[in-house]
Amino acid sequence: AHAGFLRHLARVDNVQVDAAFDNRFLHRLRQLVPDLVRRVRAVQQEYGAVGCVSQHLELLHEVELVDRDEVGRLDEVGLVNFVRTETQVRHGLRSGFLGVVDEVALAVQVGILTNDLDAVLPKWLRFVQGVLDTTSLDLNVSRELVQSSPVLGKIKKAITKRVIGELQKKLKNDATAYDAFWAQFGRVIKEGLYEDFENRDKVAEIARVYSRKSGGNVTLQDYVDGFASDQKDIYYLTADTIEQAKKSPHLEGFDARGIDVLLMTDPIDIFWMSQMGRFKDHNFVSIVRDQYDLEGIGNAQDSESSTEKADESQVIALFKAHLGEVVEDVKASSMLKQSPVRLVAGTTGLDFNMERILKAQNPDFEGSKKILEVNLSHELIRKLDEMGDAETKAALCRVLLEQAKIADGELPADAQQFSADIIKIGLSSVS
Repeated sequence: AHAGFLRHLARVDNVQVDAAFDNRFLHRLRQLVPDLVRRVRAVQQEYGAVGCVSQHLELLHEVELVDRDEVGRLDEVGLVNFVRTETQVRHGLRSGFLGVVDEVALAVQVGILTNDLDAVLPKWLRFVQGVLDTTSLDLNVSRELVQSSPVLGKIKKAITKRVIGELQKKLKNDATAYDAFWAQFGRVIKEGLYEDFENRDKVAEIARVYSRKSGGNVTLQDYVDGFASDQKDIYYLTADTIEQAKKSPHLEGFDARGIDVLLMTDPIDIFWMSQMGRFKDHNFVSIVRDQYDLEGIGNAQDSESSTEKADESQVIALFKAHLGEVVEDVKASSMLKQSPVRLVAGTTGLDFNMERILKAQNPDFEGSKKILEVNLSHELIRKLDEMGDAETKAALCRVLLEQAKIADGELPADAQQFSADIIKIGLSSVS
């Protein structure tokens, strides 16, 4: 029970608190909250009784905990009042990411019944605080019966709808303030995209994602509205950090065509995007895992058609000869513009971030072999056949493979071999 919501507590274990609630007393009352809550719980455990909460709702506005219009009535489920704090950081809300319990107290006929009730709100809204007061539940029943009540299911549905609606209003009216909120609780809300099938589409509308083109957070609808010509899918790249993602060679082909890519850095991103599959009529496409063709999409640059290229068959044969056991395949790339090589997932491969998550959970997890794509227009690839003897060429092939891994945020598989290959190439260049 949150004493900040109350004008006074009425005789809890022979203790009565009655404050004028001006600025002098408000601070002191907040200091008393933990002790008062402990007293209420002690009485409840010993006598099966609860403290009564007076309904001075005007107090909420007086102490600036919520705006006057946020003290509402949900008549369709028989609620007397649903009081919640505005979901902003200044009200001290907590994400609960490390297991903080829900902070919505359930009151029946102005008597606090419990403040730890999973059925009041879904877990992904665990940052919401408030008091839910209803006359539609029987006070003289066990907590288990209350939790299984169909009325409580309707209450949960109505409250969830109300909170999502308020977040939609905040996003529409003040995107900057909403981004500050999202920085604190966005990871928690994304859990709703993964596990709340009923509200997933509505949650997707209030989700914020990082746009490569705009350089900031946008909604999924904003991304769709900014599609390049003939674009139908939503392209995304997962990485550990935004800065790492921005420097990824996987973006080069998209940048050349003016196609935006979403940069996703939360570990949960790969889970909810794979789970959802699409937003409205547009598929989510991982640019390192899924098969896609950018031909005819965006603004292609014709200048590359005249660029000199290495002999494809010779280059592919050279890489396969030295890396055949390490990679699934070697192919010429149509996506690389500045980088010599990149790695993409194999036929049955996972997204790279997903593999890193699985490796962190299980050190023995090896992942699947990847496909090495080679930029035949790159100067280094064009001169590959002229570089020294067979051992130097083999060393360069291995270094390019490890360089592609490093660009994706991984370490070389064999650091000593990587160092020896760099030395070999260096000595060859000065001999």
